[in-house]
Amino acid sequence: MQATRWGRILWRAWIVACALMVSACDVTLYAGVAEKEANEMISELMRNAIPASKTLTKEGATVMVDESDFPRAVDLLKRAGYPSEGFVGMGDIFKKDGLISSPTEERARFLYALSQELSATISQIDGVLSARVHVVVPQTNSPLVAQQPSSAAVMIRHREGIATERLTSQIKLLITNAVEGLLYDKVSVTLFQADPITNGAAKGNELIKVFGVWVHPSSSTSLRLTMYLLLAIAGVGLLFGAWMYWSLQRAERQVRQYRRAAVVQRQAPARG
Repeated sequence: MQATRWGRILWRAWIVACALMVSACDVTLYAGVAEKEANEMISELMRNAIPASKTLTKEGATVMVDESDFPRAVDLLKRAGYPSEGFVGMGDIFKKDGLISSPTEERARFLYALSQELSATISQIDGVLSARVHVVVPQTNSPLVAQQPSSAAVMIRHREGIATERLTSQIKLLITNAVEGLLYDKVSVTLFQADPITNGAAKGNELIKVFGVWVHPSSSTSLRLTMYLLLAIAGVGLLFGAWMYWSLQRAERQVRQYRRAAVVQRQAPARG
């Protein structure tokens, strides 16, 4: 029973040591992101030979990578447009807070909300990494002054290889139909191509399998050393458990021998 108990204690200690040593190699890349975006970030990292994992909390998902891969992971996700920019919706801007706003303030908030909504919509287009929309709708209070036409400026950061001419025309048409009184020619679209992402899965930088786990070559040495250390700890634990079991068995045999000797000594005078 004692040997079994010690075996369980050693097994639990070994599991805790494994978890601590494995987690000690990981650092937090981004925290508090949506789970869907965290999955996309992990997928992008793993496609480029960077192992990553996530944990879920009340604040959102936390993406973690090996400490040695941290600089390359940050640069890769930045080029891929992650984490995506958070946009404020109409409902968030025009909340019922009981305060009285001036017409100028309400107009400014409306234009900002409109720009945020359009930026969020354009960001959903395939190939678009980030988008910013600035809408200008002049307001003239005097009927004697001619009304200036509305205008809009759009900045797009996109991936390599997309049809820029078609993308420009579609975005201009989208902005024209979304803003009242805005003409097609008054929408300017500026496109910026993001730096190409180097495929980390190329030859000489592909994932390798160590102890049944796919890892990046830069992490293979640390993983091997960790596993060897854990195996050594497990071996020492097994030897210690075997020694404890042998010691207990030996102690039990000695106790039985002493008991037999005591019984023989008590029975000897009676026979005499």
